[in-house]
Amino acid sequence: RVHRLEERQARTIGIEVGEVNIGVAYAMMLLVWPEGPRQDAVFSGIIAYTIFNQALVWGITAFWARDNLAKLLCRRRSSKVHGDRSTASSAPSSGACEVSP
Repeated sequence: RVHRLEERQARTIGIEVGEVNIGVAYAMMLLVWPEGPRQDAVFSGIIAYTIFNQALVWGITAFWARDNLAKLLCRRRSSKVHGDRSTASSAPSSGACEVSP
């Protein structure tokens, strides 16, 4: 699992990534077709869909993983301040890195 996402979240992201890959493969197939206005229109549409779908995947992933990413960053910052990870985990929290449950 990616950043401890729930199963539903991981599956949704996997499906979206799969759609992006299918879009890219289909666009590559269109490159083999003879040139023409219809093929150009289809190719442009697939590329636009793929780009916007990828942006959606990044947005969904960032939204779902934000708390886990924030906790990871806090641990890294704390370990840099305190020298190592063993002292970072036992160090009192400053409150700046508190993440809602």
